[in-house]
Amino acid sequence: MEPLKDRIKILIAFRLLLTLIFLGATVWIHYRELKSALQPALYPFYGIIVIVCLLTIAYSFLLKRVRRLDVFAYFQLFADVSIITMVVFLTGGVESPLLFLYILAIIGGSMLLGRSGGFAVSSISSLSYGLLVDLQFYGLFPWSLAMAPSVEMPNSTTTLYNLFIAITAFFTVALLSGYLAERVRRMETELDAAKVDYERLESLSRNIIENIGSGIMTIDRDGRITSFNRAAERITGLSFEEVYLKGIEEVFPDFREMEGKRSLPRGEMVFRGKGGEELFLGFSISPLKEGGEERGAVIIFQDMTQLKKMEEEARRNDRLRALGELAAGMAHEIRNPLASISGSIQVLKEDLKGLNEEDRHLMDIILTEAERLNNLIADFLVFARPAPKKKGVSLKALAEETLELLCSRRDLKDVKVVKEMEDIRVFVDPEQMRQVFWNLFLNAIEAMDGRGILRVGIRRNGRGGAEITVSDTGKGIKREYGEKIFDPFFTTKDMGIGVGLSVVHRIIEGHNGSITFESKEGEGTTFRITL
Repeated sequence: MEPLKDRIKILIAFRLLLTLIFLGATVWIHYRELKSALQPALYPFYGIIVIVCLLTIAYSFLLKRVRRLDVFAYFQLFADVSIITMVVFLTGGVESPLLFLYILAIIGGSMLLGRSGGFAVSSISSLSYGLLVDLQFYGLFPWSLAMAPSVEMPNSTTTLYNLFIAITAFFTVALLSGYLAERVRRMETELDAAKVDYERLESLSRNIIENIGSGIMTIDRDGRITSFNRAAERITGLSFEEVYLKGIEEVFPDFREMEGKRSLPRGEMVFRGKGGEELFLGFSISPLKEGGEERGAVIIFQDMTQLKKMEEEARRNDRLRALGELAAGMAHEIRNPLASISGSIQVLKEDLKGLNEEDRHLMDIILTEAERLNNLIADFLVFARPAPKKKGVSLKALAEETLELLCSRRDLKDVKVVKEMEDIRVFVDPEQMRQVFWNLFLNAIEAMDGRGILRVGIRRNGRGGAEITVSDTGKGIKREYGEKIFDPFFTTKDMGIGVGLSVVHRIIEGHNGSITFESKEGEGTTFRITL
């Protein structure tokens, strides 16, 4: 019903405008002839103008309250035909120059109500005009009321012919205007449906782009960013307002190497966020064409940082697995002969009473190095050891035992130990956890060169587990080393082997835990273990 209401509004406005123009022009013409606006002959025109204005006000008022708009439209159209008949009568009847107003009413009926409306208005117009011609032909009207001078009516044949022509014109216009109105209405319906489909498709496309997990941005031919979806904002931490119309090299410096490229199936780049963190982004470039002409490029990118870490973790696990197999073989090949050598030296040391101090010192060195080599092999065996033998133990007790053992073997008078430990019991392999604490404490002390603060924390993590933190105030770890510190044989120490942290990583991994670190050069390092 809304389109019909809109058409009725147009008709009301058009009717008022048309009345004011034609009747106003008629009054003005006759005023020029009569030289007075108060002639009685003009009163009917004034009345018609007042009636049309009042009807316009009434129609506008009723339009908001009428429920049957089709009946309301028929009422207006029949009222229009009555007013037109009166105007035609006042302006000369058969000789009236305003006979075409019937045509306008018929077109209005077709526009409002389609073909049926056009034929209804043409029928009532034919009856009204025919009645007017008959009354004029038989002289039943006081023609002195009309503005046009009385005319001599033609004979009946001519009058009938003129009436036939007028009625034929009325129905012909009704037929054509009804057909055109229905075609227009059908096209409007199809256009509205297409518009709805287009809007729905546009909304769907916009929602897909905004909710897709990959970052999507477009650039123009000058390399300036023209769109930036929600995922792109989330990945980069930059809003669309911050990057709009900026050169892509300003936001993504690595794109300088690809200047001029508008098509690239796959590429990688490093993006540095606001906080200085590095993100590895995988991206693809496709040309953006409009009407067959290239307008710029579409760039789709994803955050590959976690994937890179997983790949690095997978490579590390492969190396650890290979190292575990190597350690298992070394245990068979080296440990037994090493035990024999150590035992033989001890027997010789006890049996040979006449050894001088230098020889005894050399034997002590052999025993010490044999023990050191045995400990190294024990570290390697962690990689090949089966699943840890877990039992309920106190992490606090394990940490304090390890600290006491470390204090007995190292000079810690210049190291302040700060303990922030809750007494939490967890299911772990006690021996392996002692080795974790030992390696982390030893690394921290060596990083501080024997001077600084060693902070050990144990607390509940809110997920039914425990969080262990070991912090030092040493020289820190360089950013470029990253996760490499957990790789076997990676070390920054002159005399280091690079096994300690890889052993810690393997043990924590075997307990289904995780280990991460935070470090600033010159300020220290914090290792965080979650079990």
